[in-house]
Amino acid sequence: MPLYWRWNVIRLIGALAVRVPALRQSAVREVFWRQFNHLGLEPAATIFFRAAMLGTVIIAAVINLLSSNSGLAINLLIHAVVREVGPSLTAIFLILRSSVYVTGDVIGMVRRDDLMRMRAMGVDPLAHVFLPRVAALALACVVVTFYFELIAVIGGIVLASLWLEVSLAGMLLGFIETLRLVDFFYSLLKSVGFGILLGVVPCVVALHWARRADDPVSVISRSMMRTLMYVAAFNAVFAYLVYGVLLFGLVNDG
Repeated sequence: MPLYWRWNVIRLIGALAVRVPALRQSAVREVFWRQFNHLGLEPAATIFFRAAMLGTVIIAAVINLLSSNSGLAINLLIHAVVREVGPSLTAIFLILRSSVYVTGDVIGMVRRDDLMRMRAMGVDPLAHVFLPRVAALALACVVVTFYFELIAVIGGIVLASLWLEVSLAGMLLGFIETLRLVDFFYSLLKSVGFGILLGVVPCVVALHWARRADDPVSVISRSMMRTLMYVAAFNAVFAYLVYGVLLFGLVNDG
């Protein structure tokens, strides 16, 4: 059995990391952009209404509960949408699409022995099959997360100003003044990590179970659950390292 079939998530991430320069090859870039368009650009249009409604619900709930405290609503919008809910919900939206697509794609390649033939011809499947898919999902997760957060914040503020008679200019200005650079980078780094897991975990599951399970649907279901598990674990560890270790240490040092 080829070595690829026995790799786990950490080993596959490491193997792909050293092959990143292969993205300069035209054949690999072509696959990368095709995957990015299918897994990143197409789903973005479907989350517009959900993102706007999420921002509106957060602002409306806080303002109604806290006597029209729009400043606290803005703070909660940043903490909830930009830091946590935005990246996490985007990852879940993409899991529902990417797990099915990537897992099914790799299952088909394994069962048709495409990867074996590529190795026999001297073509590295890691660089030409797995790398562009994982890189495309990493970029897609960042782009869709930014889009989701932008729509959630702006849409929520605009709709709240119309429905709740809150100053639109005041809330927009408050958001800009309150948003910190650390919030942006926190969301960016978390999205990159989510995107990598969204690409790697389905590949690993598909490689392990493509020939062991008769029903591809069971493999796809396993892939979705495993990806959700990894995303949740990464989210918890990342939040602890940033806010429980790094920033807490900075506060103590200050």
